[in-house]
Amino acid sequence: MKKRYMSIVTACLCLATFLFLPGCGESLFKGLDGDTAARTAQEANENGDYARALSLSQATIHNPNASTEEKQAAYAEKGSALLGIHAISPLSLTSILKKTNEANLIDTLSTMFEITPSDSQEIADTFNMAYELGGGNLSAMSSVRISSGSESSLKTNKQFLRGLANLTVVVKMTTRVFHIATEGTVTKTSAVATYEEALDYLMGGSRTVFYYAENALNGFSSANALTQHQLQQAEKIRVVGLNLKNLHTAVKDRQTFRLQKYVNGTATPVTGIDAYIVALPESPDQREFVIIAALAKIFTYIKTP
Repeated sequence: MKKRYMSIVTACLCLATFLFLPGCGESLFKGLDGDTAARTAQEANENGDYARALSLSQATIHNPNASTEEKQAAYAEKGSALLGIHAISPLSLTSILKKTNEANLIDTLSTMFEITPSDSQEIADTFNMAYELGGGNLSAMSSVRISSGSESSLKTNKQFLRGLANLTVVVKMTTRVFHIATEGTVTKTSAVATYEEALDYLMGGSRTVFYYAENALNGFSSANALTQHQLQQAEKIRVVGLNLKNLHTAVKDRQTFRLQKYVNGTATPVTGIDAYIVALPESPDQREFVIIAALAKIFTYIKTP
């Protein structure tokens, strides 16, 4: 009964949003060529047999004789299978993004999917690899436009799932270290000892929250599947990522932090009554106080229409 239910849900998702596409395999399917394995993995995903699709995809990824095109398809299909395993639905995302005044977008998205930050990163990294194998390059992306960057042959339905996977990482990493109240007030969780440590977690690695936020928006815009309003709602996540990145740099280098927003796709310093400009102090205690105030400004942006 459970398997039948999952098949029905998967079929609905495929019709309503995007199909889970090709992968490849070994193990039980060792002798399949790339095209046959891709079709077999696609069918497995469409039927809710995500473990089988994952096995097929993994085998091609580790096959030294597989072509770049076959590996790209395998990574895309692996990502689709992992989304299915964790019950992450595109329909849930689009329903949230339809809201015109979501007071706490990150917290709302966080409660949608039960997945750890590390598992969400695995899925996003899988889709991002498929994007890069298709010729995509975010280093070519403009700093101010979410839709720019070098083109990738990754199919549009997979681009949307890539956006969803990367957005999930941003949400899960952020809510691991921060509780964000409706009005924008931010308090750290028990996962970190200080607010500065929380920033290090989000921005200290090679793949930061801002990296995943950029991939999310690039995926959504490349898929051309969201309305303008939905895209603007999702773009707020990238604004948060940009400001967290700048705040982390200011904290580490004792520089001045200045809040930024997007105006017609351009990153612009905030001015007037909402401006937040401050030089980060040397004292750790004083820095904590400034970081808390800056975070409140950063996350308040999400609740604006």
